[in-house]
Amino acid sequence: MDKDSGADLGALIPWLRAPEDKGPTEGNHRLTAITGGLLVPLLTLIFLTGLFMDAWWHFHYAVGFALIPVVGLKLISTGYRALRYYTHNPIYRAAGPPDALPRLIAPLLALSVIVALATGVALFVQRSRGGVLSTLHTDSAVASAALIGIHLLTYVPDALAAMLRDLRAHLSRAASLRLAAAMSALILGIILAVITFSLGVWPARHHDYQNGSAFLLQATRPAASPRLVAAPRGLALYGRSVFI
Repeated sequence: MDKDSGADLGALIPWLRAPEDKGPTEGNHRLTAITGGLLVPLLTLIFLTGLFMDAWWHFHYAVGFALIPVVGLKLISTGYRALRYYTHNPIYRAAGPPDALPRLIAPLLALSVIVALATGVALFVQRSRGGVLSTLHTDSAVASAALIGIHLLTYVPDALAAMLRDLRAHLSRAASLRLAAAMSALILGIILAVITFSLGVWPARHHDYQNGSAFLLQATRPAASPRLVAAPRGLALYGRSVFI
């Protein structure tokens, strides 16, 4: 393979190109890489809990809410780079266009992730796991999983190299701000997840009322009458008086 053909393949497949410093746009590149690193475990959890939805759907919703701020930061970072490039900013134009394959799938990836998160929130608010929203949520999640897989395959080496460069920067002011932004998004996501999980009322399909988990039964079971509650308490008091 000659040098020119290798360069052409490197433009299409970043695995074939040595990671390099991005110059004046390196800060944006590092923020995108750090945010992407935070997203990998969260996305792994969301897809795994989605595969076993009947058993883990309460965790699925909590992780979904945790994803929202981190995904938002990632979209802001990548969107800023795209905006500066396509509005002919000299610095970003000099840095060159995004890689060919990620540039082709980026709009579909962003759209599928936004639809998946938006429909997930709508399903939670409506306390539903069926209907058109559920279909849209599932289809967009499947599409985003495939596109994220391609995205990871094209960007993993470069993203890891960018994160290592930031770690070697000995937490300069710029590096500290990037880390603070990423950690703030993650902490906000964790807060949303805790609030979501602590609400204790979960979306359900009709058949879940017969076959649902303890979480669902606790949320949907009608309150017992005072007489039914008083009887076990009376028995308990009697038992204590006899055996203690």
